[in-house]
Amino acid sequence: MLEPGATPMTFDYVAEPEDDSPFEYSDSAATRSQITALMDKIVMSRDPALNVHATGTYPCVITVQEQNGKEHRAERLFPPGYSRGGIAEADVVDKFNTVAAALPADQRERIIAAVLELDRATLLEQLTAALRR
Repeated sequence: MLEPGATPMTFDYVAEPEDDSPFEYSDSAATRSQITALMDKIVMSRDPALNVHATGTYPCVITVQEQNGKEHRAERLFPPGYSRGGIAEADVVDKFNTVAAALPADQRERIIAAVLELDRATLLEQLTAALRR
């Protein structure tokens, strides 16, 4: 919840750092002194034990400790949408039909058929033809 009267100018300005990195942004939310003070308290470390449980992915555990000592922990072994057994063809087709709903159904079907044959195709002609209207 924002404090009444809060504006971007309410926060202390943090001057742009000396280095010329493209990843440094002056006067953004991340450079406000309250945010940088919080960021300074973050400790990141690698835990090789996580990789035993989630090989081939990027597992993480986040632990937050409140000032009163209470801890909260969240574990994510697999990122959202990650499929350990591979993605089912039907799921890919359903998603494609959802995101490409503006295309006519017959064109979507031609694109799907062409993509499903890509591993056996010698030319991309069928797919490029299907992509044209």
